[in-house]
Amino acid sequence: MDVAWGFEAVRAAGQRRAVFSRADVTGQVAALMRPSGLTAGQVLAEVERLTTLALGLTETVPVGGQPHGVTPRASDPRFATQQVLQAEARILSLADRGRRGGYGRVPLPDLMPHARALPLDGGQYKAVLELAGGGDFLSVLTAPAGAGKTRTLGAAAAAWEQAGYRVVGLAPSARAAAELADATGGHADTLAKWLHTRYRLSQLPAGAHERTWAGLDDRTVLIVDEASMASTLDLDRLTTAAAEHAAKVVLVGDPAQIGVVNGPGGMLAALVHTGHASSLDRIHRFTQAWEREASLGLRTGDRTVLAAYQAEGRLHACPDSDTALDGVFKHWTQSRQAGQDALMLARTRVDVDALNTRARTAAVADGHITGPAVIAGDGKEWQAGDLLRTRRNNRSLPLGDSHVRNGDRLRVLGPRPDSTAGEQGLIVEDLAGRGRTVLPADYLAEYCEYGWASTIDAAQGATADVGIVLVRPGMDREHLYVAMTRGRHGNHAYLTPDPTSDDEHDHGNGRPPVRPVPTGADVTARGQEATREEQARRVLEAALATSGTQDAAHTALTTARAAAVTAARQAATIKAAQDAVTRARQSEAARTPTPAHTTDLQRLRMLQQQPVQLAQLDAEISQVRNRLEVHDREWNARRATQAPTPRRRTAAVPDALETLTPPSRPTTPPTSPTTTRPSTRQAGWPTRWPTRPALDPRTGAPSRSPVAGPYRPGPPAGPGRDSGRSR
Repeated sequence: MDVAWGFEAVRAAGQRRAVFSRADVTGQVAALMRPSGLTAGQVLAEVERLTTLALGLTETVPVGGQPHGVTPRASDPRFATQQVLQAEARILSLADRGRRGGYGRVPLPDLMPHARALPLDGGQYKAVLELAGGGDFLSVLTAPAGAGKTRTLGAAAAAWEQAGYRVVGLAPSARAAAELADATGGHADTLAKWLHTRYRLSQLPAGAHERTWAGLDDRTVLIVDEASMASTLDLDRLTTAAAEHAAKVVLVGDPAQIGVVNGPGGMLAALVHTGHASSLDRIHRFTQAWEREASLGLRTGDRTVLAAYQAEGRLHACPDSDTALDGVFKHWTQSRQAGQDALMLARTRVDVDALNTRARTAAVADGHITGPAVIAGDGKEWQAGDLLRTRRNNRSLPLGDSHVRNGDRLRVLGPRPDSTAGEQGLIVEDLAGRGRTVLPADYLAEYCEYGWASTIDAAQGATADVGIVLVRPGMDREHLYVAMTRGRHGNHAYLTPDPTSDDEHDHGNGRPPVRPVPTGADVTARGQEATREEQARRVLEAALATSGTQDAAHTALTTARAAAVTAARQAATIKAAQDAVTRARQSEAARTPTPAHTTDLQRLRMLQQQPVQLAQLDAEISQVRNRLEVHDREWNARRATQAPTPRRRTAAVPDALETLTPPSRPTTPPTSPTTTRPSTRQAGWPTRWPTRPALDPRTGAPSRSPVAGPYRPGPPAGPGRDSGRSR
């Protein structure tokens, strides 16, 4: 019993998300339990035990952590089910094996003239050639908002039909299917309806319209619009059936917009990453050129484009929720009065109800809502003039050539005249012009809401003149991008720092941890003054940095494996370095140094410290040498430029004596071995001079003649002196 509960809980978690956490399984286990006679603590312990058991089953496959996305706890491990992994594997395998297989292929000589005759830009023309002329079993077309996806599909569908193929249009929602039918010119319905018809195909009578519509052969082309919102399990059933009959499958959508609601998703992005996609990149929807480029920045999460929206007056910062709601409604009213088709959008149903209440109150005051009121089971009052939006398909309620669909906008004409059984209802007409119908009281109570405003999810794929959205903290990039790309002539955001308290918009995708944005009073208390514009910018930057899209289980598994390989390589590198250090230390410790070795090591360490000191001394010596060289050059320069000083003559000496050679010996013998120089000596000369004997002129030997006397050299000649002779 425990294993069965665990298996069912894991399957339920996997059918809500392709990749889930322990918290998701815990919620499913708690929903399955019937705690009779257990205390709160016992229930909690039992839930945790069964959750642990469920995560240990073979159906549960660990896929690592969560690299991005909106999750209750980003640190929790992530898991996927075998069911989802096998479904994804079949789709990827069929797509790879069906490349260039001739599926739904229109010969290029027939296709190219047809495509050239249509008003297509270069990207659209190329996409038509790839879709209709490529021959792949599974083709993918991705396009940002306003890139002309509808026109491209219409051109491709016309080419297939001219070549003899049967085009079947499908979409996750009835509204999207209706828009696809308008684009292709044929019948389109929901993917769920087609799969259900396929399931009961054998029960349908031969020749029935549904049997023909759901039938498959090699001349069938299946187009699934808004494929990013289609469940992986539904896409698996569709591609498997198409492969059995050699039909072609075309998936169309934008992975950057809102994904699947309450189901495993991420398959469209996985196919794009494996190279199966054609893409459109030129924006046509917006009338202003700057907004075409800026919208692509919102799509990729580029924060710099916010400056463009701010400069164009598209961002409106409000101090609180009521001011923001009033601003959205006032802007919508002014646009409607100017004759423009305007959309009021919000992320949660609580905010949508608040906007609808403001719109209805104004309509009542202006006299646009009158007549008797019909009170539904949920307490809402309905009168003639009310706008109504449906929230569920009902094929038993005919409307024009179709039926009441989820997302239809209707105007109330009045109460149903037939109330014999005490059951009240409403007569309504379709705003799209499909006619009138009657809504019974039970449908009115459960699946109808006021229709002036809309959730962003319901508005995906819609186009109007002006789009106006309420933005709170906690919005993700995909919802912001969708909301700011609905209007052709303008898209405006009214921002409040107040977080939402509504968890109903979760749709099984989890909510990010919302931190309230500090208000002006809060930041002033901390000494950090912040303007409303700065607060609004922080809200938008946080939205652009947060992705709410799902990863396919294969994508998460591939990412986890790549991260594991990288971590293993890093761990191996670190371990190798640690081992090298350990070996070096062990080798060092194994040595037994001798006393001489120890002394040499100490000497080596000391010498290793000396180069720094020697380098400093060398630098100082070089500086001194450089200074000396400078001094020498300056001294030589001064000598070279100095003129020689003429000698000073003595008045008592005739000029002729200047040419005479001084005698070889003095004329007056000295009275002692040393003699005193005349008083005419300059100051500083030595008072005693060394003597040497005179040489004999005949023998060259020293003479001992008393006549010769000792030799006394005179002072050197210099400026201001005579030749140095003794007088």
